[in-house]
Amino acid sequence: MTNWTSGSSGFVSLYFTRPFVGQVVIPNTKILDLYGSKVDKSFGGVPMSSIYMSGSVTVPQSCEINAGQVINVNFDKYHVK
Repeated sequence: MTNWTSGSSGFVSLYFTRPFVGQVVIPNTKILDLYGSKVDKSFGGVPMSSIYMSGSVTVPQSCEINAGQVINVNFDKYHVK
């Protein structure tokens, strides 16, 4: 078998605990492990892949992200081969 699908999609929410203006850098951070198996409703103990995220959030002086505000980032659907 050469093609795998996860059968699912998802999103990432960023939650800020303090209000800020300027830039916050998100270091390279593992956000999930993907497990799989050829057996239905079963998976191995070692992940098939790991997903990492990094980046930055920039808030201009004319705007402020309030503490407790959630920002949802929609990555739509990505196909992995």
